[in-house]
Amino acid sequence: MAKVFFVSDLHIGSKTDPVYGRFLSFLDQIKKEKPSMLFILGDLFEFLYGDGVYLSKKYSTLFLKLKELSVTGSKIYYLYGNHDFNFKLPFDFIETVPVLDKVKIGDRSCFIFHGDGLDPKDSKYRFLKYIVRGKFFKTVSKLLPSTVLYKLAHISSIISRNTGSSKMFSKNRFLSYREYALNKLSNTDIDLVVMGHTHVAELSSIKNKKGGNKYYMNTGFFRNNGTYGVIDRDSVYIGVFDDKVLLS
Repeated sequence: MAKVFFVSDLHIGSKTDPVYGRFLSFLDQIKKEKPSMLFILGDLFEFLYGDGVYLSKKYSTLFLKLKELSVTGSKIYYLYGNHDFNFKLPFDFIETVPVLDKVKIGDRSCFIFHGDGLDPKDSKYRFLKYIVRGKFFKTVSKLLPSTVLYKLAHISSIISRNTGSSKMFSKNRFLSYREYALNKLSNTDIDLVVMGHTHVAELSSIKNKKGGNKYYMNTGFFRNNGTYGVIDRDSVYIGVFDDKVLLS
């Protein structure tokens, strides 16, 4: 089986954003390895709403590279993040889904999603979700030009990050995500749980009935740390772009 890659939480805000160029280089690198699958676990951009046409034109180079990757035989999945609302990407080479439950990767049964909404203390996100997915916002978004809508969303995200969102996941808070994953691994036939959202890269394991390992993988924060997840035959590990293995 060819390699499978997982990446999340880039929060690209503009074409001059350093993470944009970094991700383009990342796509060039993994293309050489001809992976069987690439999973983007949400929050690729600071904000994704509607038909995706505006972003597909603005970031045409990014989507061209994803298309080139798909041409080599890679299946590409985009899973909804907490910065992604009511959207559909206008490409047939990217499959957009909210959650992948019991998807088969090699011999592993996998549960894959962004991870938002698991923390009961994450009231800010639930409020934002309520507003953005409500009728009023949908009406307003149809009246505003896409350039204005995305500019407002970008400003809002910067303010949120500068007022402490980077500290949102303390040690005790992201433990709830690990507990959720390990509970699913212990009580179901799932072999691998993959999430993002916490911005903390992590790899935990428990033994299965045959003496092998089941894994919880969190891809961490590609934007700041360059971390991503990999399945390579029997190996499951966290990599760092431009480096090798962080966790295995």
